Amino acid sequence: MKNITNRIALFLLLGAITNGVGLAKSARKEVTFMKAVTVNGTLVKSGTYEVAFDDVTNQLSIIKGRDVIATAQASFEKVESDVRESYETRSDPDDATKPPLLVTIALKHGGRATIVNSGD
Repeated sequence: MKNITNRIALFLLLGAITNGVGLAKSARKEVTFMKAVTVNGTLVKSGTYEVAFDDVTNQLSIIKGRDVIATAQASFEKVESDVRESYETRSDPDDATKPPLLVTIALKHGGRATIVNSGD
């Protein structure tokens, strides 16, 4: 009887853990940066990357293959209209030689992630 109770408790625990992981949603999209950009102080070179936004931690990640290149805290919002640009950057008016800062990035299904403290 004790063995059956232990197994039931183990299955309930595993179910609770996997359910919590299943509830976390991550919006992903492939984005091509034409020029190098800065994300949270990290230089991201031009190229194609996967961008993921985790709605549980509010973290935006720039991923190349299996490597996470840069992360930043971001806020997510639904956008009613069709977003034309994949991303928006802001240049430093004092130093034109620095790569621009990534400000917002369009995600799938009408969502947009805005990086918190992106150089403001």
